[in-house]
Amino acid sequence: MQVPNKTAGFREKPGRGFAAGICNNALGLLGGGFTKEVTLTVSRPLPGAAVETVAGAFLLMLMAYRDRAADLVFRRGRSTAAPSRSPLTQAMVINIILTGVTIGTTKAMRTVSLVTVSVGVMSTLSMAVPLALYGIEAWRERHRWTAILVPLVTLAGVALITGPQTGDVDLAGAGYALASGAINMLHAVLVGRLLSSGALTQKQADRVGLKAFAWATFLGAVILSACAAFTGGAFGSFLHWRVAAMMIVGAFLFGTLPRMLYAVARRSLSLGSFGLLGATIPLLALLGDMAVYRRLPTASAALGMVTIMFVAAWIAWLKGRAQRSVSNRHGAPAP
Repeated sequence: MQVPNKTAGFREKPGRGFAAGICNNALGLLGGGFTKEVTLTVSRPLPGAAVETVAGAFLLMLMAYRDRAADLVFRRGRSTAAPSRSPLTQAMVINIILTGVTIGTTKAMRTVSLVTVSVGVMSTLSMAVPLALYGIEAWRERHRWTAILVPLVTLAGVALITGPQTGDVDLAGAGYALASGAINMLHAVLVGRLLSSGALTQKQADRVGLKAFAWATFLGAVILSACAAFTGGAFGSFLHWRVAAMMIVGAFLFGTLPRMLYAVARRSLSLGSFGLLGATIPLLALLGDMAVYRRLPTASAALGMVTIMFVAAWIAWLKGRAQRSVSNRHGAPAP
């Protein structure tokens, strides 16, 4: 994991950035399919979410402490170089705890949502709350029409997707998807702080941030496992070696690898380009649902997904324009 790009000396690399971003989006949607078609077929939602998070935490720990793991496996001597450490302040500990709670909560809500709704609907609805809340930021920046229209158009898109008058989409599942998006917005803020705290150089920031994020993910896995065990969830099906191996592979392909691709895309693209890339998620989700279920979605659901995509692209364009304006005033390239 890496921290967001800086303004100084930034040069956009659209080829690498868009390739990494599209792969990240696609793997994210495939990860939802893995949860729905694999995890939920061998377990109930909470135990399945817990095991997926545990596998992801295990892989992140290996990445964060890969030097120590190599020392243990190959019996190498300890390096004489000073390790990249950061003071474990009270603020960082609180941030790790809060990040762990948001990781566990978001994963649980998305998994429960996938019990009754498709991956495309869940992925698109999880974007709705952060998009609607952009209206607050627009109001503070005195963009009155944008502040009014963005929440209204987003709400219209949600209504078209859920179709409460038709009953095509389970409203409880849709509610879990919306709630997961709200918590994931807080999670993004906390992770941004984790990945940019406590280091002097970029390389140190990467290492310290990755270790902090790995511990936060481990905490989220512990919380989810405890909740699953408390509610009577059974973990016996995951003890079979084939199922365990499949969960670890799934955690790498749909958890660890997308995070790495996300970092590459964020480092390689400007803020506006990165936002436009995120706006393609509803389109990919729509195409994914068509491929999985081998049928066209309802006109209402398709129009709702396109509406959410339009709002996301609109906000990305506005943020990119604002960033370019600030950079031009300060004479620095926009990140």
